[in-house]
Amino acid sequence: MKLLLVVVWAAVVVWTAWASDDAFITLRTVDNALNGYGLRFNVAERVQAYTHPLWMFVTLAATWVAGSAYLGAMGVSIAASVASVVVFLRRIAAGTFGAVLAVTLLLSSRAFTDYSTSGLENPLTHLLLASFVATWWSLAAGPRRTFWLALLVAAIMINRIDAGVLVLPAFAVAAWQRPMRPHLIAALAGFLPLVVWEAFSLIYYGFLFPNTAYAKLSTGVRQLDLMAQAVHYYTNSLQTDAPTLLTIAAALVLAATRRKADTWPLAVGILFYLVYIVRIGGDFMAGRFFAAPFFVAVMVVCHGPLPARWTVRGGMVVTLVVARALLLSIPFDISMRHGITDQRRLYSDGTRLVTQPSSPLEGRPEAIRGRVIRDTRPGVVEWGMIGITGYFAGPDVHILDTYALSDPLLARRPANAKWRIGHFERRVPAGYARSLRTGQNHLESKMLAALYDDILLATRGPLWTSDRWGAILRLNLQ
Repeated sequence: MKLLLVVVWAAVVVWTAWASDDAFITLRTVDNALNGYGLRFNVAERVQAYTHPLWMFVTLAATWVAGSAYLGAMGVSIAASVASVVVFLRRIAAGTFGAVLAVTLLLSSRAFTDYSTSGLENPLTHLLLASFVATWWSLAAGPRRTFWLALLVAAIMINRIDAGVLVLPAFAVAAWQRPMRPHLIAALAGFLPLVVWEAFSLIYYGFLFPNTAYAKLSTGVRQLDLMAQAVHYYTNSLQTDAPTLLTIAAALVLAATRRKADTWPLAVGILFYLVYIVRIGGDFMAGRFFAAPFFVAVMVVCHGPLPARWTVRGGMVVTLVVARALLLSIPFDISMRHGITDQRRLYSDGTRLVTQPSSPLEGRPEAIRGRVIRDTRPGVVEWGMIGITGYFAGPDVHILDTYALSDPLLARRPANAKWRIGHFERRVPAGYARSLRTGQNHLESKMLAALYDDILLATRGPLWTSDRWGAILRLNLQ
């Protein structure tokens, strides 16, 4: 039965596989790296325009093997999504009924099915979360478990640093054991990969966090406005994808009523993450930020205790699985409400694997625009939606990203008064485009010119000079 469930899940993932515009921000970096320009979005400057280092490296390796960034991203997305469910069914789900219930719940969630591909880091996050929970529940308490849990937490945070919120409470409970010294040593050893990555990030990019974090979290937008936007994000999910939030709520109730020491820390992590979503105002991708906490919630629900055997109920569940798989092929409304859109339905035309396996994005206007920019070679071009367009523009064009995801100066400037969640547009300062074209500082504002002098040193200067490290210190402490 579990093999059949895996096959059903794999079929749905392949059928729904697609690529988002944001995925091509990472794929442009991958393409530049494979062509010898380094881990850069714009080849002239060292800027981390991707939020998911581990996913970027995995995608880079897959692209090198496949010879295609699109096929490489699709391949590792599908592989990670299927592997996450295999780990779930083999090591977490309680019996056959628990396995069937798990796959049913996963298929009922548009957020989870949509972001089991997309070219973004969610599939690898799901696999690492399943591995963490399986280790948390299967290994006996001791330094060995502390080490493996710390290693998995490190991998989760390298993959996407804010996903650590989901597992840090459980890790803290696991590591808080006496005697403390062996657990502390085990934890430090497990976290070493994260330390190594952060050291590399500081040395190469000049910052501990991706540029996207500064672009989206340092906007000057009032916290109350972000919280109001988060209400819209929750409401949108409840209206268009109710099973996702209802499953999360059910898991929290079950964890509170069971009061099991191996369950409530996961519920605390889910709660922390839900609060984090409110803090940042949600996202423009409908449901995306709910996919990871939903997956942890399903693990809590299906771990037990559950009926050991299933008959009529199991048959009903299988029927729901098939019905849900059919529903996934029905087009949904893709209009924007409060800045939130159904990204899979918006980009499936031209990016779905089953319809575009050989020449993806051929007819997408973003790809056509990127090719025009590449052929005209303007040197520097101002643009906002930098994913697909930036990828097809090629390395010879510097994209001045008005949403600041790839721009280190604009990311440190306040957003315009009119903003859309996830798209905090900035005004381009006088003289900035000329500065990018020449590599010299031509900013008219003295304050911005001083800031840009430090940014030039950090992102373009030789790695080990004292002037660069002075600039890095000032930029990180300001």
